[in-house]
Amino acid sequence: MPGNGEWSLRGNWTIATEFIVPDGDGVLELGFDATNVFLVVEPVQPGAEIDVRVDGKVSADTADVKAGRLTADGSRMYHLVGLARPGRHLLRLEVRGAARLFAFTFG
Repeated sequence: MPGNGEWSLRGNWTIATEFIVPDGDGVLELGFDATNVFLVVEPVQPGAEIDVRVDGKVSADTADVKAGRLTADGSRMYHLVGLARPGRHLLRLEVRGAARLFAFTFG
């Protein structure tokens, strides 16, 4: 499992200076120790979806994630994870469609 703030990619990705984008479907895994996780996402085309899992389970609903799925409807910061208390966790994002992933922030 990646350590706090460490991440790994599966699939083919384009890595630019300020963002990453999968070339087709891709998986990003991130180790974190926080209660809230946010990510700036910019869809390249409509219909980009991201399945959100925490420790292998469907993520609880947030303002942006419903039933473990985020549909990126515009370029902005999305609330991916909202937990009751911090702890060491593994975030898994399964990206389908073209979406640029920029910066994570935590709370």
